[in-house]
Amino acid sequence: MSRLLALIALFLPALALAQAEEPKYYVFEPSGAVSTLGIIYTLLMMGSFLYVGWLSKRRVASSDDYFAAGRSFGGLSNGLAMSSNYMSLATFLGFTALLWKMQYYVVALVMSFTGGFVLISIALAPALRRWGKYTSMQFIGERFGQTAKVVAVICMIFLAQLYLIGQMKGVGNVFQVMFHWDYTTGLVVGGLVVTAYVTIGGMYGLSYNQTLQAIIMLIALYVPATIILLKLGAGPASFFPPFGYGELVPQMNEVMASYFNPFLTVNGTVPMSFKFYFGVFFSIACGTMGLPHIAMRYFTAPSIRDAKMSTLWGTFFIGLVFFTTFAIGFAAKLYTVNELNAQGLQIQPKEADLLIVVMSQALTPGWIAAMPVAGALAAGFSTIAGLLMVIGTGLGSDIYSTINPNAADQSKIKMGYIFTALGGLATIGLALNPPDFLLTSVIWAFIVAASTFTPVLILGIWWKGANKPGAIAGLLVGGILSGILFFSKGKLGDFTLIDAGPIVHLVTGIFTMSAAWFTIVVISLLTGGEKNEKILREIDRIHGWQNYDPKRYSSNTFALVTAAFALALMVWSAIPDPTYAKKPEAPAAAATAPAADTATKAAADTAEAVKAATDTAADTATKAA
Repeated sequence: MSRLLALIALFLPALALAQAEEPKYYVFEPSGAVSTLGIIYTLLMMGSFLYVGWLSKRRVASSDDYFAAGRSFGGLSNGLAMSSNYMSLATFLGFTALLWKMQYYVVALVMSFTGGFVLISIALAPALRRWGKYTSMQFIGERFGQTAKVVAVICMIFLAQLYLIGQMKGVGNVFQVMFHWDYTTGLVVGGLVVTAYVTIGGMYGLSYNQTLQAIIMLIALYVPATIILLKLGAGPASFFPPFGYGELVPQMNEVMASYFNPFLTVNGTVPMSFKFYFGVFFSIACGTMGLPHIAMRYFTAPSIRDAKMSTLWGTFFIGLVFFTTFAIGFAAKLYTVNELNAQGLQIQPKEADLLIVVMSQALTPGWIAAMPVAGALAAGFSTIAGLLMVIGTGLGSDIYSTINPNAADQSKIKMGYIFTALGGLATIGLALNPPDFLLTSVIWAFIVAASTFTPVLILGIWWKGANKPGAIAGLLVGGILSGILFFSKGKLGDFTLIDAGPIVHLVTGIFTMSAAWFTIVVISLLTGGEKNEKILREIDRIHGWQNYDPKRYSSNTFALVTAAFALALMVWSAIPDPTYAKKPEAPAAAATAPAADTATKAAADTAEAVKAATDTAADTATKAA
């Protein structure tokens, strides 16, 4: 082996020149076995989802059945459904690509995604379940009035579309790769399948299918991850991938020591500041609390205990998937550096999202290599279905009940069918010419959720002083600000709020959520707070109190302190971060050059040049990923 490496080293200068002048890109083509088995898995899944949806229709006898699955899903099944509802194509494919690109920084994302559920279990889940409606929009409507509910539904549709278009695009791309269809055909077929089974089966069909999809996702991720880690040199710990990748750390230290620098990412060329990490936790964890399709799952639990157990199981499965994904992203970086880059190949943006399939095809048997395809589609279908259901419920139950408060139960179910189907068809239409986002759109959905639903829900549950004018103003401020920043890519007029890095806009979540929180508190205090004693008594009830105490949860001092903190966060988030004033110099050769290339100094210098050229090209190529 040493002689072979020495021989290769003699040709490195020529390889370096060729690499610098004309980069070669890896092009993924599924093998015959992967393609055939992927098609079989896909057809079996789609048939199963439609059949489950059709069977579930038989159980729909009331609006409670259609919109809340009869409140009959226990902790484990609801936790599985909740986890698949939360984990999307952006998790299954886009997250691996982000890990490959951003390295250690993504640990903060993993912790924030799972940490959000801990906050939900403490701050929201028990109270929302005791309130006993179908959606968080209904809670807002009964707590703050019908106008607030209408504004909340509009915000929900906006963030749901941010989520949905990217997911539909991902489903279309997977069908395109596996069936060799054009994008439009793949999008329409996949979109119609998921729209059909959600519309037909309602929340029952959605819940049963999401439970099945969670199991498919876990198997499709866990099994290939274990074999990939074993093939790359990890030991028995690979059978639990979140630990198994640790045995590959020495290899990573040899080829890219900067991988583990928490304040340096993107191949060791872009700095990460404390503000960046704070923005990640703030936007993702708080955004998770506000996602309406996640909150909706608590209304399907039969009791408070089941709602809490749903959160516990959901957090466990979500953590397992995200940390397994981290192991795959880690392995992907090692594989591309040691295998693909060593062959003079680089990863293109469209291939980065397929890295788990690329590695599975290269390192596992065909029947296993096709699993990630099934897992990706299950992930896409589960999230799309959950979002379509919340759209159908928001329009078919929340808005329709406002327009026609005396509507019969069957009329509400019928409107649920109609609006769920229309939501699916509209999303397919929008995704025919989608903007260039998958993970980016999901991140902005979290920012919108954190800026609209989270402040209203927390203050509505924990502070009796929050009232209708404050809630409406907060929803409008959070929704409009996050919308402006989304369309202007982080800019307010000529003022750049923050502008650096591929997903740096997470920092804007600090600004927009703080602005909404500050607005709710200030407007509520200026307008005298909540005076409706029925609502005030209801707040005590949803916290489990048997008696009413007007002083409980009514401290204006608490509200003012949180408002002052929110104002300070707004100012701090808007101050340009000096970390991004200039990029640091590239890491020293000693930190990145492969140890095998130390046969001669000339060979080491050349290897450094190859690595630098590879990192630069890969960084440029994956900016759109």
